[in-house]
Amino acid sequence: MAVYDLYGISTGTIESARQIVERLIPVKFCESHSDYKNGKYLFYGDEDAESFTIKSNTDPYDGEPAEPQFGDYPFLLYVDETERSSDLQKALLSEGESVALLRHEIL
Repeated sequence: MAVYDLYGISTGTIESARQIVERLIPVKFCESHSDYKNGKYLFYGDEDAESFTIKSNTDPYDGEPAEPQFGDYPFLLYVDETERSSDLQKALLSEGESVALLRHEIL
C-alpha cells in the first residue's frame, strides 16, 4: 500500500523550503532542473520507491498555480510511494503554519 502526500510550504524561496524540510525529516535534497517542473526543483529518493520533490507551485507554461486549488502555497512538497506517511506528517506538521498537508492519497 503506497501513500502519496502533497504538502504546501509557505516560504519565500525554494532554498528556505529545503531548509525547513531537511530540518524536519532526515533527507538531503539534490538540485535538479526541468522546464516541465518550472526550472529548479529539489529531489530526494528513488524514482521507483519513496521519493520527495520540492518544486514551485507555478505552471511553467501559463504562470498560473500548478496545483490551482492550493494557489496560496508558493512551494509544494510531493511525498510519493511512502509507507511512513503518518510519521512524516507528524514531523512536517510540527512546523506550524508554514507547512500544511494538502492531499493524502492511498493507492
